[in-house]
Amino acid sequence: MAITIPGWELSRELLASAIRDCRDMWSLRRAQHDIRSSGYGGCRFLANLLVEMFGKLGSVRSAEAAFATIEEPNVYSWTILLCAYAQNGHLDSAEATFWAMPDRTLVTWNALLRAYTECGCLEEAHETFLEMPEHNQVSWTILLQGYAQAGHLENAKVLFDRVPVKDLICFNALISAYGQQGYLSEAKNLFDEMPIASLITWNSVLVAYAQNGHIREARELFDAMPEQSLVSCTTILQAYAQNGHLKEAAKMHSWMLEQDHVSWSCMVSAHAHFGRGRDAIEMFHVMVLEGFEASKVTLLSLLIACSHTGKLERCRQEFVGMAGDYLVIPRCEHYCCMVDILGRAGHHEEAKDLLWSMPFEPSPIAWSAMLGSLVIHSDRDRGGEELVKVRMRVLEQQNSIL
Repeated sequence: MAITIPGWELSRELLASAIRDCRDMWSLRRAQHDIRSSGYGGCRFLANLLVEMFGKLGSVRSAEAAFATIEEPNVYSWTILLCAYAQNGHLDSAEATFWAMPDRTLVTWNALLRAYTECGCLEEAHETFLEMPEHNQVSWTILLQGYAQAGHLENAKVLFDRVPVKDLICFNALISAYGQQGYLSEAKNLFDEMPIASLITWNSVLVAYAQNGHIREARELFDAMPEQSLVSCTTILQAYAQNGHLKEAAKMHSWMLEQDHVSWSCMVSAHAHFGRGRDAIEMFHVMVLEGFEASKVTLLSLLIACSHTGKLERCRQEFVGMAGDYLVIPRCEHYCCMVDILGRAGHHEEAKDLLWSMPFEPSPIAWSAMLGSLVIHSDRDRGGEELVKVRMRVLEQQNSIL
């Protein structure tokens, strides 16, 4: 928020602190007004901060306007304008800014390099890396992370082998990439090569094992960790839950000294998807009483749990109350779930009304759910004509996707 307390003299440092504390455009414009009214309108340091914050808040035009007020932009001024463009996807403007700079430093080159990698332009990033007059650890790390996050493992490994100093960030980037692509042995071998592994590194290997269904190895690694964080515990919990080991998941959940909405949501979802509807409903109730917020994923699991236990009226109540009770706007998947639940219960008119009243185009999943319920109940509840109409609509959507 902008500092406007009567009797206070607004120093440059106080105004800078006010700018950094802004979390929305209204507060930032107030801070900008205070700068102008306090006689610091020509301060390059504060103008640079404004350009940076406008960029972070997504207002490129305001960042440009703040930059235009700087009488003598320095290298830092140009660099933060470049970053503002890159952060908001204006890569052409970032490039133009780079080449318009009267002077360029290694920080500026790294900013352009990061802009390319974050936009997925790895060829341009590689060319820029080769053109750079010098490299530092940041340069190597930016390009390595770009390759790793894009799944270009061969290029990432070649670059990793060439990095003069292999720090934790380099190791973590490549280990995480190996894990995400399912190369578990490569991830573990690289992990074993590390002289010292951070908690982030341990968690990266743990996530790799867990996400690929290697629960035994994940648990062994978890037990060997020098310390366990909330992320570590939640990873093991999710591994157990997603593979149907609900007893082990429940033990882990009870053992955790710290819990959050992710761990609770994981337990609710696991019980719902493995047919333990009553347990899922009970866990959801306890989660809310404990003060954790329900997410869109948790509420979808709750609807499924209510359906499995035959609580149609509870489904209706929870669906209708999502926005008011939990501040979650129903999404397409919630509507699809309700269409399926109503259809399977034989409430075809209500399901059809909900299908047509959706605030967006019904997805193929929604039409398929309606079709499935009509197939189940067509002999006793519906004539064949409506069944054919819905089936044709499903085929039309499938063809449009193809």
